[in-house]
Amino acid sequence: MFRHGNRLRWARGGLLAAVGTMLALVPEAARALDTKTGHTGHGDVAAEQPLPNGLLATQGPMAQMGAWLTPAMPPEAERMQSIHTVLLPDGKVLMVSGSSNRNRIEATKDGKDGKVGDGVDVSNYDVTNNAALFDPEAPQGQPSYRKIPGPLPITRRNGKGKEYSENMDPFCSGHLQLPDGNILFAGGTQNYYPGEQFTGSRLARVFDWKTRTWRDGGRMVEGHWYPTLFPLANGQVGVLSGLVDYVGGGNSSVVEFYDHTQPPEKAWKSIDIRTLPDSPFNTPVGTGTELDSLDHYPRLHPLPDGRFLITGDGSGGGVLASRNSYYMSIEDRQGTPAISFKPGPTRAQTHKVYSSAVMDPNTPGDILVTGGMLGSENINIGASLPPSSPKVFVTGDLERFHYDADSSKARWDLDSNALGPWPDSSRIMHNMVLLPTRQFLVMGGGNFAFSRPTFHPLLMSPDLSMKGGYKSTKMNPAIQPRLYHQSALLLPDARVLVIGGNASRAARRVNGGSVRLDTFRAPNGSYEFVPHGSYYVPAENWQPEIFYPPYLFIKGERPEFERASTPALELAYEASGEVKLKAGMTPTASVVLIKLGSMTHGWDMGQRLVDLEFTQDLTTRTVRLNGPKRSNTATPGYYMLFYVNSRGQPSKALMVRLS
Repeated sequence: MFRHGNRLRWARGGLLAAVGTMLALVPEAARALDTKTGHTGHGDVAAEQPLPNGLLATQGPMAQMGAWLTPAMPPEAERMQSIHTVLLPDGKVLMVSGSSNRNRIEATKDGKDGKVGDGVDVSNYDVTNNAALFDPEAPQGQPSYRKIPGPLPITRRNGKGKEYSENMDPFCSGHLQLPDGNILFAGGTQNYYPGEQFTGSRLARVFDWKTRTWRDGGRMVEGHWYPTLFPLANGQVGVLSGLVDYVGGGNSSVVEFYDHTQPPEKAWKSIDIRTLPDSPFNTPVGTGTELDSLDHYPRLHPLPDGRFLITGDGSGGGVLASRNSYYMSIEDRQGTPAISFKPGPTRAQTHKVYSSAVMDPNTPGDILVTGGMLGSENINIGASLPPSSPKVFVTGDLERFHYDADSSKARWDLDSNALGPWPDSSRIMHNMVLLPTRQFLVMGGGNFAFSRPTFHPLLMSPDLSMKGGYKSTKMNPAIQPRLYHQSALLLPDARVLVIGGNASRAARRVNGGSVRLDTFRAPNGSYEFVPHGSYYVPAENWQPEIFYPPYLFIKGERPEFERASTPALELAYEASGEVKLKAGMTPTASVVLIKLGSMTHGWDMGQRLVDLEFTQDLTTRTVRLNGPKRSNTATPGYYMLFYVNSRGQPSKALMVRLS
């Protein structure tokens, strides 16, 4: 039995009952919220702002442990999970799943469901057409998201002039906001092969956030399945790693660069880094002769000196024994990129699979890595497939890269069990979400990729007494399990959206296209239907949730800007700008920019916090801003501007276009 949306789900033939809340999933019965005071009976301090009905806090005060809201879903035919989740400049959230990691069901001669077949036909637009827009401000009780068309097929001509239809499956693509706010999707799934094998697509599409339409983004030199996209100071976007477009080819060594100012046929340039000195493909692991590689979705971060750090972690496809990290430098030589590498400091741990990482919001240049699995890349390991060795386990550690402009002084160190002493502290498939208060949340995931979900977010607050620099505090638990493919994003109102999740691979009927969620992975690797009447977690999670961090329940007047969040405020590099507040200012405060999130597979490719210099006049309620320097840590594009007062209350964000 498990709550999915507003239903308790048993396999067909068992109980199916409509309910509002599944309280058996948490240790205490949920307490109803008094919306006049903001209290739940736990001793909460009331926030001086309207609170919605239905906030859930099951284990502690909202002012200390936050609260949850469950938005309404659309009708069942419109429901979907979000694997690729992107915040748009108007505050809406783009949800994309493409073929959605699904298998297929062929009908039997008598029209009943046959066995589950491996994979789906990604050349079929009906299979890959899964996209939606989530509205964080949707009225309570109204559907919070609605379907929109996914990337449409494009008609092209081959070398003989014959027309053909080219369909892009964005499942397992990389994606990132461009300087104009549009979203580049690059790579993805070219094909499914038996045995859960995939090849990468060379295609790219651009989502126009104003018109809600897709257009051609051109073609790359090589396929990229699970690529990382990264922004550059010149407005271009790089594409790194991901499986190539032929079976057995491994991760691509071709780094590709997209220029949104050029037409599709001229937008891409590329460099093969395989033989470059000190590149990951040309560097031994340890003292042996085996060469290193890049992971799927390699974790890559900009540094204050203009270089990038490749941590060595990712989503599989790397070398398990590697403790290498790499500095990558990119130069723009009259419009042509040039890449060079230098060895980074040796990691405190070996390569981890599905760890998550962020740039430290309190120490510029430092990188924080949490969780992940050591000793294996088999994410099917779990309760029904135990690890074969004690060296294979999921960690609750925090590993920190200490930046220094003098590379010889940079280092990694480890804070073991920094995520806490609790049974659910060890996490894989989780997300790290930067907050305006320079804290961050560790959201979702599980003790394993597909089982034992972790329902409690962890609020990580700066604490110099801790070896890793952060103290972990458990928040109130969510209702929904958030495993493989879940996403978490900071919203403009400083809440956090949590969405998606795969406990298994759902099965799509070839005839009609409807989807069954009652599937599981058998010990032999095949997928089967759950026996009637048995407990199961639905293969896809279609129910979004929104987390209210404790700072939304602090007593006192919350900061509020005079102008509306949109249209965006234009702020030029190293130039001044001015905003006014009508409430919540204090003599000491901070002003930060947070880049719009672009999340998939436990990894946000665009997330960063930029500290702004400012002055303020409490009499006129004016804040004068100084734009940052153009750099790889403050790339052009859209950001959320937050004012945080001395009580720790963030404003709702103003959208800012940094240009």
